[in-house]
Amino acid sequence: MNWFGLSGLLTGLSCTAMGLWVYRKNPHKPLNRIWSIFCVSVAVWGYGVVAISCAQERETAHLYWKLAYTGVFFIASLFYHFVVIFLGLDRRATVRWGYGISVFFVLINASDLILPDVHKLFDGFWYANPTGPLFPAFALHFFGLVTVSHIELWRYMRNSRDPHRVRQVKWFFVATALGFTGGSMCYLPTMGIPVRPYGNFAVPLYPVIMGYAIVKYQLMDIQVAIRRTAYYTLSVAVLSAAYALIVIAVYRALVPEGSRVFVSIASAILVGFVIMPTERWLRGALDRLFFKGTITEISELNQKLETELERRERLKSVGILAAGMAHEIKNPLTVIQTFAEHLPSKYGDADFRDKFHRLVTAEVGRMRRIVEDLLAYSKPKDPVLRPCDVDAVLRDILTLVDAQAVRQNIRVEQRLSPARALVDADQIKQAALNILVNAIEAMPQGGALEVRSSVLEDWVVIEIKDSGCGISKESLAHIFDPFYTNKDSGTGLGLAITHTIIERNGGSIAVSSRAGEGTRFELRLPLC
Repeated sequence: MNWFGLSGLLTGLSCTAMGLWVYRKNPHKPLNRIWSIFCVSVAVWGYGVVAISCAQERETAHLYWKLAYTGVFFIASLFYHFVVIFLGLDRRATVRWGYGISVFFVLINASDLILPDVHKLFDGFWYANPTGPLFPAFALHFFGLVTVSHIELWRYMRNSRDPHRVRQVKWFFVATALGFTGGSMCYLPTMGIPVRPYGNFAVPLYPVIMGYAIVKYQLMDIQVAIRRTAYYTLSVAVLSAAYALIVIAVYRALVPEGSRVFVSIASAILVGFVIMPTERWLRGALDRLFFKGTITEISELNQKLETELERRERLKSVGILAAGMAHEIKNPLTVIQTFAEHLPSKYGDADFRDKFHRLVTAEVGRMRRIVEDLLAYSKPKDPVLRPCDVDAVLRDILTLVDAQAVRQNIRVEQRLSPARALVDADQIKQAALNILVNAIEAMPQGGALEVRSSVLEDWVVIEIKDSGCGISKESLAHIFDPFYTNKDSGTGLGLAITHTIIERNGGSIAVSSRAGEGTRFELRLPLC
């Protein structure tokens, strides 16, 4: 095996290990499955390179090149598919086209339209050269999808407001960019450019970087429990192996037959005075490198941080709720107090009594609604999860707001796809209605309201978009906080309740908006 075969062996082993590891962490998650298949396709290339480097006959080497390219044909399509799922994009048509083109290349690979021949290059191993008439089309497909994928990743890093998510994407971007840049050097000799493909050694680095990102930033939501004992076992095994090799080498090279007893005694002393202290030092170094402290120190620190965080969150919640309640109830109480102070002197005035009755009743009703909304937020009902036709629920809600939309000259556009989610239908109806009411209130002079539903992997996605006044960047960060509102009326609990409902139904809610450009809500509910 030559140096090219060694690069292929490292690629095959590292990608196989990474693919199996990610798949075993969550075999039911589409993201993990696609990444695992992507690793397999790269591994096919790696093991093919090993076979190519060992081939003696021209025909055999040519066959191995075509077999290795069977994996290469799918690399770009699988990578793009992974990026689409990873970033939550809707690019299903492009994904299908990518896979269709990959299958086409596999089908014609038996001919010589892509790799027509091989010749001996560099250190005398067989290399695919020259290219066939369809090789440029393959290269365009490969580099096109890889480039678009990295542009999507770069765009996400620049626009995302989640620093943890940005760090995840950054490490993924670095790992794959390095792997693709190095691996692309393998195309140069095929295209007649006499550059040794040493860049193939960069391909095994991407699983290493991805492994680091998974451990440090929970990439692909893999929570890795690094067991302390595993590191210790590995360190002791390495030390023991090094010690055994040293002893064997000394025995064979320097020690006469009759002196080996004394060498064994000296070795035992060496273990006690050198190897054991080294193992203890290595244990501490591993603790500080991977865990930033000993296991006892980390446990105590985590306990303190969790206790402090819980205390601060409780105080923050109590403060927000208290301030919100005080603000909302203050106005009704002021009205009631004012009328109560004038009641003794104006009791005989029939108009005053009538006005007193109407206003006090209205203000007490307002306080009752505030308390009910507060209870709905602080003590939400447990959802009764059943299969639910999401499109039917949305149509029912749109019927409720249709009259108000017509009065305000709002054009409603529906694009609903049949989909069933495992949720509490009544709670989802309440949550979606809150968003729709807010959208209509944001367009008092008319506008456009779009309501869409679709299925994306394991989720039913509901999109509600308006062309209203939008939300400022400062307010956007607080719209789900209780009692936060920029409207003259309302308690500010509607979106807080909506957020709680969606989360308790196993879904998620996201919002994007700019002042003067409208608002877009995206709800994701678990697919039934």
